[in-house]
Amino acid sequence: MLCGLAAAPSARTIPANTAWAGHYVFDGAEGHTVGGSPITYHYELTIRPSAAKPAATLVLHGYQQDETILCNISGSPRSADISFASYRGGSGVNAYGVKPYSSGQALFRLTRSADRSSPLQTTWLALHPDATPNSGVYFRYTGR
Repeated sequence: MLCGLAAAPSARTIPANTAWAGHYVFDGAEGHTVGGSPITYHYELTIRPSAAKPAATLVLHGYQQDETILCNISGSPRSADISFASYRGGSGVNAYGVKPYSSGQALFRLTRSADRSSPLQTTWLALHPDATPNSGVYFRYTGR
């Protein structure tokens, strides 16, 4: 006979976007071009606490970048994959008519310690800034 008891919620059952809700920023610099222009990156990730889709907005500014990507998030309170949903406006192609990401493709992964005392770790997946190592401390939490 099956019992109708529901298990108490655990940290594993918290939706990833609720656990990760807030604003995150990555500022990076990779030197200069041959012509002397700075190669800089400014990424802003905003994760909404609701279950609405898309769960997050990623704004990319910097060297040869100026775009907004709508994202979904999956994972746990300790590790979250930020994946491509569409570009602003719902298109799967960028301003140049190129489709660099597939729907649902993970762009990068954020990982944090259980007590949140250590800096966030970023592992670049489909989105990877030029000359940036595959993983390290890149995004920082700036609040809600």
